[in-house]
Amino acid sequence: MADVGVETLLRRSLWGAVAFAGLALVWGFLARSQMIVFDGMYSSISVGLSALSLVAYRAVLRGPDERYPFGRDVMGSLVIVVKGVAIAALCIYALTGAVLDVIAGGREIAVGSAATYAAVATVGCALMVLLLRRGSRRATDRSDLLEAEAAQWLLDTILSAAVLLGFAVALVMELRGRTDLSVYVDPILVGTMSLVFLALPVRLVREGLRGVLATAPEAEVQADIERAVTQVAARHAIAATATRVTTFGERFDVTVTFLLDGATTALRVAAFDRIRAELDDLLRALPHGLIVTVSFTADRRFVGAPTREVLPTTSADGTH
Repeated sequence: MADVGVETLLRRSLWGAVAFAGLALVWGFLARSQMIVFDGMYSSISVGLSALSLVAYRAVLRGPDERYPFGRDVMGSLVIVVKGVAIAALCIYALTGAVLDVIAGGREIAVGSAATYAAVATVGCALMVLLLRRGSRRATDRSDLLEAEAAQWLLDTILSAAVLLGFAVALVMELRGRTDLSVYVDPILVGTMSLVFLALPVRLVREGLRGVLATAPEAEVQADIERAVTQVAARHAIAATATRVTTFGERFDVTVTFLLDGATTALRVAAFDRIRAELDDLLRALPHGLIVTVSFTADRRFVGAPTREVLPTTSADGTH
Protein backbone atom coordinates (compact mmCIF):
# COMPACT_ATOMS: atom_id res chain seq x y z
CA MET A 1 0.00 0.00 0.00
CA ALA A 2 1.44 3.38 -0.95
CA ASP A 3 1.73 6.12 1.64
CA VAL A 4 -1.53 8.05 1.96
CA GLY A 5 -2.67 11.13 3.83
CA VAL A 6 -5.08 11.32 6.73
CA GLU A 7 -7.69 13.10 4.62
CA THR A 8 -7.66 10.30 2.04
CA LEU A 9 -8.22 7.68 4.75
CA LEU A 10 -11.03 9.73 6.30
CA ARG A 11 -12.68 9.96 2.88
CA ARG A 12 -12.51 6.19 2.48
CA SER A 13 -14.07 5.76 5.91
CA LEU A 14 -16.84 8.18 4.97
CA TRP A 15 -17.71 6.39 1.72
CA GLY A 16 -17.52 3.05 3.48
CA ALA A 17 -20.05 4.25 6.04
CA VAL A 18 -22.34 5.53 3.24
CA ALA A 19 -22.22 2.13 1.52
CA PHE A 20 -23.02 0.19 4.69
CA ALA A 21 -25.83 2.56 5.68
CA GLY A 22 -27.54 2.22 2.30
CA LEU A 23 -27.09 -1.55 2.23
CA ALA A 24 -28.51 -2.02 5.72
CA LEU A 25 -31.53 0.22 5.23
CA VAL A 26 -32.52 -1.42 1.93
CA TRP A 27 -31.82 -4.96 3.18
CA GLY A 28 -33.66 -4.35 6.43
CA PHE A 29 -36.71 -2.97 4.65
CA LEU A 30 -36.89 -5.91 2.24
CA ALA A 31 -36.32 -8.48 5.01
CA ARG A 32 -38.63 -6.65 7.45
CA SER A 33 -35.86 -6.87 10.05
CA GLN A 34 -35.84 -4.21 12.78
CA MET A 35 -32.31 -5.19 13.80
CA ILE A 36 -30.91 -4.59 10.32
CA VAL A 37 -32.79 -1.30 10.03
CA PHE A 38 -31.29 -0.29 13.37
CA ASP A 39 -27.84 -1.20 12.06
CA GLY A 40 -28.54 0.99 9.04
CA MET A 41 -29.48 3.86 11.32
CA TYR A 42 -26.26 3.35 13.26
CA SER A 43 -24.27 3.42 10.02
CA SER A 44 -26.11 6.58 8.98
CA ILE A 45 -24.98 8.28 12.16
CA SER A 46 -21.47 6.99 11.45
CA VAL A 47 -21.63 8.82 8.10
CA GLY A 48 -22.27 12.07 9.93
CA LEU A 49 -19.44 11.40 12.38
CA SER A 50 -17.00 10.55 9.57
CA ALA A 51 -17.93 13.72 7.71
CA LEU A 52 -17.41 15.70 10.90
CA SER A 53 -13.95 14.17 11.30
CA LEU A 54 -13.04 15.22 7.77
CA VAL A 55 -14.23 18.80 8.36
CA ALA A 56 -12.29 18.98 11.63
CA TYR A 57 -9.11 17.68 10.03
CA ARG A 58 -9.32 20.28 7.27
CA ALA A 59 -9.83 22.99 9.89
CA VAL A 60 -6.74 21.86 11.82
CA LEU A 61 -4.66 21.92 8.62
CA ARG A 62 -5.51 25.61 8.08
CA GLY A 63 -3.20 26.46 10.97
CA PRO A 64 -3.01 29.78 12.83
CA ASP A 65 -4.59 32.95 11.46
CA GLU A 66 -5.85 36.29 12.80
CA ARG A 67 -9.01 34.77 14.25
CA TYR A 68 -7.30 31.66 15.67
CA PRO A 69 -3.74 32.79 16.52
CA PHE A 70 -2.90 29.40 18.07
CA GLY A 71 -4.54 27.31 15.35
CA ARG A 72 -7.56 25.01 15.48
CA ASP A 73 -5.95 21.87 16.90
CA VAL A 74 -8.61 21.61 19.61
CA MET A 75 -11.27 20.87 16.97
CA GLY A 76 -9.91 17.34 16.57
CA SER A 77 -10.45 16.73 20.28
CA LEU A 78 -13.94 18.23 20.10
CA VAL A 79 -14.87 15.79 17.33
CA ILE A 80 -13.57 12.87 19.39
CA VAL A 81 -15.78 14.00 22.29
CA VAL A 82 -18.79 14.23 19.97
CA LYS A 83 -18.02 10.75 18.63
CA GLY A 84 -17.89 9.33 22.15
CA VAL A 85 -21.16 10.97 23.19
CA ALA A 86 -22.91 9.82 20.00
CA ILE A 87 -21.72 6.23 20.35
CA ALA A 88 -22.71 6.22 24.02
CA ALA A 89 -26.19 7.46 23.12
CA LEU A 90 -26.55 4.68 20.53
CA CYS A 91 -25.43 2.06 23.05
CA ILE A 92 -27.95 3.29 25.61
CA TYR A 93 -30.66 3.38 22.94
CA ALA A 94 -29.87 -0.20 21.87
CA LEU A 95 -29.84 -1.37 25.50
CA THR A 96 -33.20 0.25 26.18
CA GLY A 97 -34.72 -1.32 23.07
CA ALA A 98 -33.37 -4.74 24.01
CA VAL A 99 -34.88 -4.53 27.50
CA LEU A 100 -38.24 -3.47 26.09
CA ASP A 101 -38.15 -6.35 23.58
CA VAL A 102 -37.52 -8.87 26.35
CA ILE A 103 -40.37 -7.44 28.43
CA ALA A 104 -42.67 -7.58 25.39
CA GLY A 105 -41.97 -11.31 24.89
CA GLY A 106 -39.03 -11.26 22.52
CA ARG A 107 -38.69 -10.32 18.85
CA GLU A 108 -39.28 -12.43 15.76
CA ILE A 109 -36.58 -12.16 13.09
CA ALA A 110 -36.16 -13.28 9.49
CA VAL A 111 -33.28 -15.54 10.44
CA GLY A 112 -31.92 -16.60 7.03
CA SER A 113 -31.80 -13.20 5.39
CA ALA A 114 -30.71 -11.47 8.58
CA ALA A 115 -27.85 -13.92 9.17
CA THR A 116 -26.60 -13.38 5.62
CA TYR A 117 -26.56 -9.62 6.11
CA ALA A 118 -24.78 -9.95 9.48
CA ALA A 119 -22.04 -12.07 7.88
CA VAL A 120 -21.53 -9.56 5.07
CA ALA A 121 -21.48 -6.65 7.53
CA THR A 122 -19.01 -8.36 9.87
CA VAL A 123 -16.51 -9.06 7.10
CA GLY A 124 -16.94 -5.63 5.53
CA CYS A 125 -16.47 -3.72 8.79
CA ALA A 126 -13.42 -5.80 9.70
CA LEU A 127 -11.86 -4.95 6.34
CA MET A 128 -12.43 -1.23 7.03
CA VAL A 129 -10.68 -1.57 10.41
CA LEU A 130 -7.67 -3.18 8.71
CA LEU A 131 -7.66 -0.53 5.99
CA LEU A 132 -7.65 2.36 8.45
CA ARG A 133 -5.06 0.84 10.79
CA ARG A 134 -2.68 -0.11 7.99
CA GLY A 135 -3.19 3.28 6.40
CA SER A 136 -2.56 5.04 9.71
CA ARG A 137 0.80 3.26 10.09
CA ARG A 138 1.80 4.22 6.54
CA ALA A 139 0.24 7.69 6.49
CA THR A 140 2.40 10.67 5.58
CA ASP A 141 0.91 12.48 8.60
CA ARG A 142 -0.65 11.25 11.84
CA SER A 143 -3.94 12.09 13.53
CA ASP A 144 -5.95 10.96 16.55
CA LEU A 145 -9.00 11.27 14.30
CA LEU A 146 -7.87 8.15 12.42
CA GLU A 147 -7.66 6.20 15.66
CA ALA A 148 -11.18 7.31 16.53
CA GLU A 149 -12.39 6.26 13.06
CA ALA A 150 -10.78 2.84 13.42
CA ALA A 151 -12.31 2.45 16.89
CA GLN A 152 -15.72 3.32 15.47
CA TRP A 153 -15.39 0.68 12.73
CA LEU A 154 -14.16 -1.85 15.29
CA LEU A 155 -17.33 -1.25 17.25
CA ASP A 156 -19.32 -1.85 14.06
CA THR A 157 -17.45 -5.12 13.51
CA ILE A 158 -18.12 -6.40 17.02
CA LEU A 159 -21.77 -5.35 16.83
CA SER A 160 -22.22 -7.14 13.50
CA ALA A 161 -20.49 -10.26 14.83
CA ALA A 162 -22.73 -10.23 17.92
CA VAL A 163 -25.82 -9.94 15.73
CA LEU A 164 -24.55 -12.79 13.53
CA LEU A 165 -24.04 -14.95 16.61
CA GLY A 166 -27.52 -14.14 17.82
CA PHE A 167 -29.05 -15.09 14.48
CA ALA A 168 -27.04 -18.34 14.40
CA VAL A 169 -28.24 -19.31 17.88
CA ALA A 170 -31.81 -18.38 16.98
CA LEU A 171 -31.57 -20.50 13.81
CA VAL A 172 -30.41 -23.53 15.81
CA MET A 173 -33.27 -23.06 18.27
CA GLU A 174 -35.81 -22.77 15.46
CA LEU A 175 -34.50 -25.95 13.85
CA ARG A 176 -35.03 -27.69 17.18
CA GLY A 177 -38.55 -26.32 17.45
CA ARG A 178 -37.85 -23.89 20.31
CA THR A 179 -39.21 -20.72 18.76
CA ASP A 180 -40.48 -19.72 22.20
CA LEU A 181 -36.85 -19.25 23.26
CA SER A 182 -35.30 -18.09 19.97
CA VAL A 183 -37.20 -14.80 20.10
CA TYR A 184 -35.20 -13.80 23.19
CA VAL A 185 -31.73 -14.51 21.81
CA ASP A 186 -31.29 -11.36 19.75
CA PRO A 187 -32.42 -8.75 22.32
CA ILE A 188 -30.39 -10.39 25.09
CA LEU A 189 -27.23 -10.35 22.95
CA VAL A 190 -27.79 -6.76 21.83
CA GLY A 191 -28.35 -5.63 25.43
CA THR A 192 -25.26 -7.42 26.69
CA MET A 193 -23.01 -6.07 23.94
CA SER A 194 -24.38 -2.55 24.43
CA LEU A 195 -23.18 -2.64 28.03
CA VAL A 196 -19.76 -3.87 26.93
CA PHE A 197 -19.47 -1.24 24.20
CA LEU A 198 -20.04 1.62 26.63
CA ALA A 199 -16.37 1.33 27.62
CA LEU A 200 -15.31 2.60 24.18
CA PRO A 201 -17.19 5.93 24.18
CA VAL A 202 -16.10 6.55 27.77
CA ARG A 203 -12.48 6.23 26.65
CA LEU A 204 -13.05 8.46 23.60
CA VAL A 205 -14.69 11.18 25.70
CA ARG A 206 -11.90 11.02 28.28
CA GLU A 207 -9.19 11.33 25.61
CA GLY A 208 -11.02 14.11 23.79
CA LEU A 209 -11.57 16.13 26.97
CA ARG A 210 -7.84 16.03 27.68
CA GLY A 211 -7.28 18.08 24.54
CA VAL A 212 -10.25 20.38 25.11
CA LEU A 213 -9.44 21.13 28.78
CA ALA A 214 -5.66 21.48 28.19
CA THR A 215 -4.67 18.79 30.68
CA ALA A 216 -1.20 17.35 31.22
CA PRO A 217 0.04 14.87 28.60
CA GLU A 218 0.95 11.25 29.18
CA ALA A 219 3.92 10.61 31.47
CA GLU A 220 6.05 9.40 28.54
CA VAL A 221 5.61 12.68 26.66
CA GLN A 222 6.34 14.71 29.79
CA ALA A 223 9.49 12.67 30.48
CA ASP A 224 10.82 13.16 26.92
CA ILE A 225 10.45 16.93 27.18
CA GLU A 226 11.88 17.12 30.71
CA ARG A 227 14.90 15.09 29.60
CA ALA A 228 15.68 17.54 26.79
CA VAL A 229 15.24 20.59 29.03
CA THR A 230 17.45 19.16 31.77
CA GLN A 231 20.15 18.22 29.26
CA VAL A 232 20.35 21.76 27.88
CA ALA A 233 20.22 23.34 31.35
CA ALA A 234 23.06 21.18 32.68
CA ARG A 235 25.20 21.97 29.65
CA HIS A 236 25.01 25.72 30.45
CA ALA A 237 25.21 25.45 34.26
CA ILE A 238 21.63 26.70 34.70
CA ALA A 239 20.56 26.36 38.34
CA ALA A 240 16.98 25.20 37.90
CA THR A 241 14.17 24.89 35.39
CA ALA A 242 10.38 24.84 35.39
CA THR A 243 8.57 23.05 32.57
CA ARG A 244 4.84 23.05 32.01
CA VAL A 245 3.25 20.95 29.27
CA THR A 246 -0.43 20.97 28.35
CA THR A 247 -2.36 19.02 25.75
CA PHE A 248 -4.11 21.21 23.19
CA GLY A 249 -5.90 19.04 20.65
CA GLU A 250 -3.17 16.97 19.01
CA ARG A 251 -0.50 19.51 19.94
CA PHE A 252 1.46 20.04 23.14
CA ASP A 253 2.12 23.56 24.44
CA VAL A 254 5.40 23.73 26.35
CA THR A 255 6.54 26.60 28.59
CA VAL A 256 10.13 26.41 29.84
CA THR A 257 11.65 28.82 32.37
CA PHE A 258 15.41 28.77 33.07
CA LEU A 259 16.62 30.10 36.44
CA LEU A 260 20.02 31.79 36.09
CA ASP A 261 22.58 32.43 38.84
CA GLY A 262 26.24 33.42 39.06
CA ALA A 263 27.47 30.02 37.88
CA THR A 264 25.67 30.01 34.56
CA THR A 265 27.55 30.57 31.32
CA ALA A 266 24.52 32.21 29.69
CA LEU A 267 24.38 35.93 30.47
CA ARG A 268 23.73 37.59 27.12
CA VAL A 269 20.97 37.54 24.54
CA ALA A 270 23.18 35.68 22.08
CA ALA A 271 23.70 32.93 24.67
CA PHE A 272 19.96 32.76 25.31
CA ASP A 273 19.36 32.29 21.60
CA ARG A 274 21.90 29.46 21.49
CA ILE A 275 20.10 27.74 24.37
CA ARG A 276 16.78 28.12 22.57
CA ALA A 277 18.30 26.68 19.40
CA GLU A 278 19.79 23.69 21.26
CA LEU A 279 16.49 22.98 22.98
CA ASP A 280 14.60 23.39 19.72
CA ASP A 281 16.88 20.85 18.00
CA LEU A 282 16.30 18.28 20.76
CA LEU A 283 12.53 18.79 20.87
CA ARG A 284 12.16 18.66 17.09
CA ALA A 285 13.61 15.15 17.19
CA LEU A 286 10.73 14.00 19.39
CA PRO A 287 7.65 12.42 17.74
CA HIS A 288 5.35 15.07 19.21
CA GLY A 289 3.79 18.25 17.84
CA LEU A 290 5.12 20.99 20.11
CA ILE A 291 4.84 24.76 20.48
CA VAL A 292 7.59 25.89 22.86
CA THR A 293 7.95 29.14 24.79
CA VAL A 294 11.30 29.73 26.57
CA SER A 295 12.03 32.42 29.15
CA PHE A 296 14.98 33.29 31.40
CA THR A 297 15.03 34.83 34.87
CA ALA A 298 17.39 35.38 37.79
CA ASP A 299 14.55 35.63 40.33
CA ARG A 300 13.36 32.26 41.68
CA ARG A 301 9.85 33.54 42.36
CA PHE A 302 9.29 33.87 38.61
CA VAL A 303 10.18 30.23 38.01
CA GLY A 304 7.14 28.92 39.82
CA ALA A 305 6.39 25.32 40.67
CA PRO A 306 7.18 22.56 39.99
CA THR A 307 10.87 23.52 39.79
CA ARG A 308 13.60 21.05 38.86
CA GLU A 309 17.10 21.66 40.23
CA VAL A 310 19.81 20.93 37.68
CA LEU A 311 23.30 19.52 38.23
CA PRO A 312 25.69 20.85 35.55
CA THR A 313 27.56 18.36 33.41
CA THR A 314 31.35 18.32 33.60
CA SER A 315 33.66 17.60 30.69
CA ALA A 316 36.87 15.58 30.85
CA ASP A 317 39.05 18.66 31.48
CA GLY A 318 36.91 19.73 34.40
CA THR A 319 35.17 22.66 32.65
CA HIS A 320 31.44 23.08 32.32
